[in-house]
Amino acid sequence: MRTVLGNNIPQPPFSIVRDINDVNRFVDQFGKSVLKPRRNDSSKGITIVETKQDIKNLDLLNGSYMIEKFIDSQRMITVDGYTIDSSIQRLLFHEYDGGVLNTLKENSALITRTSGLYFEKNGFSVIKNLKKIILKIISSLNLKSDSLLPFHFEFFLCDNKIFFCEVGRRFGGGGIMRLGVEEFGVDLLDEYWLRLKDKSIPKVTKDVTPMYPKVISAWYKKYAQPGLAVNVPDFSELKIPFVLRTKNNILIGKSYDKANDITSFSFTIQFNSINEVNYRKNICEIKFFSNKYQFKGKKDEL
Repeated sequence: MRTVLGNNIPQPPFSIVRDINDVNRFVDQFGKSVLKPRRNDSSKGITIVETKQDIKNLDLLNGSYMIEKFIDSQRMITVDGYTIDSSIQRLLFHEYDGGVLNTLKENSALITRTSGLYFEKNGFSVIKNLKKIILKIISSLNLKSDSLLPFHFEFFLCDNKIFFCEVGRRFGGGGIMRLGVEEFGVDLLDEYWLRLKDKSIPKVTKDVTPMYPKVISAWYKKYAQPGLAVNVPDFSELKIPFVLRTKNNILIGKSYDKANDITSFSFTIQFNSINEVNYRKNICEIKFFSNKYQFKGKKDEL
């Protein structure tokens, strides 16, 4: 997909990797870069490349990896929806609170939330530009008439510039669809399956205007910490309202390794906030709660 789009869509410089020489040439030209498997998700196998030492022991053959210039942005926007015959029926915007790779490197927490674009002064202008890019990419897919296509886009925002990151013919994972239910009362998965079963449901023919969310809904997912678990708090100790879902993955007396991708968590929490101030307060409360998880040993991995 990235190769097909070429220079028609703003995106970081990239190249398919077949051997280490490809990586060396790319880094010599563009500097700090990101090496990643072409068909993997959840940050599995992703490596930040700055020197030749960073690419040792990697299988780079057969074009299974790609490399792209590192975009120094703390902000990644995700967009989920679906089309019928290239006509967009839904657009839901979310974002990661902090750079995904940075949170993994710091072993802190992965936070997915209602996009701040909905609430910012120039946010809807950015949303409008994102929609134009999405339409251009969808039109390049040459879809069949009346085809029903789910999509999940990822973009970087950096210095008011938009960079296309990737797209999948699927909805976003990690519980992101549950956020839409809280924000807009929209169950994207249900809508999609209903339309898949019943082609007579009328499609949206007018321009899709993004809705304004009722709440800020978010997932807080604390990365797995290394060591022997010696204390696990009860979720009743979490002092915030509007907690929707919780899951603990840690057992006292069991040893754990440090998370190496964005699927390994000590605990997950979905919660709602009434505004940005309330959201930041809730994040602080959850961070305080997370410190009650205690591990012994393997301190060198922190």
